Amino acid sequence: MNALAKYLENNNMTDSAFARHANLKQPTVWRIKNNKVKRLSANSAIRIQEATGGVVTVKELLFSYQSLPQGEEKA
Repeated sequence: MNALAKYLENNNMTDSAFARHANLKQPTVWRIKNNKVKRLSANSAIRIQEATGGVVTVKELLFSYQSLPQGEEKA
């Protein structure tokens, strides 16, 4: 589960409600939440960070650490 999915779950928010709050389209929020986005724009990442009050950061959204080899730490 990524940071946005955790945020939405912890705050009992639907994709649609968050999309309205962040001024994004609902399908975009769904794709980000479900790791289906191919390339996230910096603008969308900033909107999400602002809408979550910094709980979900641009860094978390733009840089995936899941592909790091075993034993390497996240920056």
